[in-house]
Amino acid sequence: WALYIPNAFTPNGDGNNDIFKVYGTKNITNYEIIIYNRWGGIMYKSNDILGGWNGKFQGDLQLNDLYTYYITFHIRDENAVRVRTGKVMLLR
Repeated sequence: WALYIPNAFTPNGDGNNDIFKVYGTKNITNYEIIIYNRWGGIMYKSNDILGGWNGKFQGDLQLNDLYTYYITFHIRDENAVRVRTGKVMLLR
């Protein structure tokens, strides 16, 4: 596997599973993730595979809901762009 992508997270401040974070092998390059709400608004965008989404947008807590992610990346020494899409559930 190149990426492990959880399907839910609970940003409630208890220190457990508070960040939606993608885990990848060391061979990942040119990583980008975009997370959208149900209306297509961008809630989070990053090129840092070590970072993650805390369930906030412009400092505001987002509602319990299903959010769509779109991830693009390369694997070192391969020319193809890989894409992963899916949904993540935010639960407080």
